[in-house]
Amino acid sequence: MLKGLKQSRTTLAITLLALLSSTSVIANTESCHVRITGTVPEGIPLDNLFVSASYEHQFPITTRTFSVCASKQELNVNGTFIPNSRLSLSYKVDGIPKGVFDASLFVQTKEVELSDISSMAMTACDRRCNYYQYQKMLSSELVANAVIEHVAAFAKISDDDIEAKIAINSATQSGLDKAFKGERPIQSIIAKENSSDTPDPYSGSSYGLLKPENTKMGQFKDRFATGVKEAKFEELKLRNLAEKYKSEFAPFLQGGFKSWAEQVNAVDQFVDILNKSGSETELKMALLLKKTVVDAEQYYQDYVSNKGDTPFEDLNHAKQSFDLLLANWTISAYLNYKDEQVFSALFSERFKREDVPNISRESDKALSQLIFMPGYFAMMNIEKGYENIQRNYYGLLNDSATEYHFKDELHSVSFIYEEGAWRLDHVSQIPMNHYEIL
Repeated sequence: MLKGLKQSRTTLAITLLALLSSTSVIANTESCHVRITGTVPEGIPLDNLFVSASYEHQFPITTRTFSVCASKQELNVNGTFIPNSRLSLSYKVDGIPKGVFDASLFVQTKEVELSDISSMAMTACDRRCNYYQYQKMLSSELVANAVIEHVAAFAKISDDDIEAKIAINSATQSGLDKAFKGERPIQSIIAKENSSDTPDPYSGSSYGLLKPENTKMGQFKDRFATGVKEAKFEELKLRNLAEKYKSEFAPFLQGGFKSWAEQVNAVDQFVDILNKSGSETELKMALLLKKTVVDAEQYYQDYVSNKGDTPFEDLNHAKQSFDLLLANWTISAYLNYKDEQVFSALFSERFKREDVPNISRESDKALSQLIFMPGYFAMMNIEKGYENIQRNYYGLLNDSATEYHFKDELHSVSFIYEEGAWRLDHVSQIPMNHYEIL
């Protein structure tokens, strides 16, 4: 019994040693966010061979077949749609790194196989792919064929034939562009953009959304001043009224209230005092104060309500795919983020009523990133960005005419069809430096 157990353990040990001798395994099971695998091509020396995720983190590779386990702290992938992060298999010759394979990294990445396919898929993307589009490129027949044709073409030319290399690379890129664009028809737009007036991709997008407290108090102050002029009080009587109730008028004119509720309460108390006096001028002022409160409330109610507010034709069509809706919404927000009234029509009543009053710095950043999407997906060419958003998000959700809810490891976004148009109802995104947050 014991002898058999000893033989079994010996066999297991030999098996493990054999596996370890053929595969480099670098792992920290407590922080294995991404598994990196690959096979080093014959002819590439194993000396000074490494996988790099950033300048700070390199994983030495000592065997032809390898498996590396990396934490998000080691990878430093920014929390953006296209983080421009890569993994590289390289080796050093005279201290100079020479690349073998590359692969794109995203927040959603769990596994990476470094190979000629991953490198070619990265070339096909050319900084235009999110995680989902990159996965499509990895499984694309056109990309796989490009690898075969590229290798075969380079095998026929000499190392110093620069013109031939340029021609081959150009032909390869042309084929890769076809892979990236795909065969599905997409919508295009012509957008007029002022290059000096683009939204900030990191903050400030929520500043154009009105919060109830400030809006109502600001409207009260402006409307009260206008109302006094339009009411045509007798100048002497108005002057006497202002002098008599100087302390009561002061906070209304100077903005001395901490909240709208406090201001409404002060109006009610002042109106009671004016009504008790019984004079025509005081009764007239009491009516004006009450009307101004009602008008300020109504202004905010009209603002949050989307009834009859459909300024964006492309968002009025209930039947559109999620990818097209995302493209239509983001380009509309990108081009109109400074137009307070029009911009507000992009959001659901619930969002304006419930989320905006409590919007945080993180929520503002998430909204800013979403609005900047057309700029992200085509290196600041928003017309091409509009097209690429459709390519990158195609097929992720089933078509709907009422609502869309998308969520992954990077961000979440919800749209609802409300009062004749699509509106944003929710948005969130992980911090840019999420890998530093333990």
